[in-house]
Amino acid sequence: MRQERAVTMWNRVAGPELAARSRALEVRDGTLWVGVENAAWAAQLSFLRSDLLHRLQAEGATVAAIQFRLARLERWRRDDGGQQVARALPAPRPGEMRLAEQLAAPLPDLRLAEAWRALVLAGLRRSRGRAEAPAETALPAEAAGRGEE
Repeated sequence: MRQERAVTMWNRVAGPELAARSRALEVRDGTLWVGVENAAWAAQLSFLRSDLLHRLQAEGATVAAIQFRLARLERWRRDDGGQQVARALPAPRPGEMRLAEQLAAPLPDLRLAEAWRALVLAGLRRSRGRAEAPAETALPAEAAGRGEE
């Protein structure tokens, strides 16, 4: 649970500009995996990796490393300044984590079980994120046809 805190802390620790272009995805084997919208942002964040890791650890997250990978961010909306901002998935709830663990437990292959657990958890978070999304987070009309979802 202390490792998963890193996922929920990411936006606050990264700050608004970095959080708008990245999303904490999961913690696996002590490593926080962060999805970024493009290679340029992955490179930028890699320069800040040690500082971000130190901030997470200072906040009580027990992660040993941060890795960045390209990922399609969940949704886009416009903020007040006309900038595109990613809407992050909601943090995992304890019940969702338990369910994902229970569904993965019978799998004999540890890597398969880990992948299945992550997939189930991401699906639950994504579904809840859509259900909880306020109306103003809908895609702008000009982005709807460009696959920026």
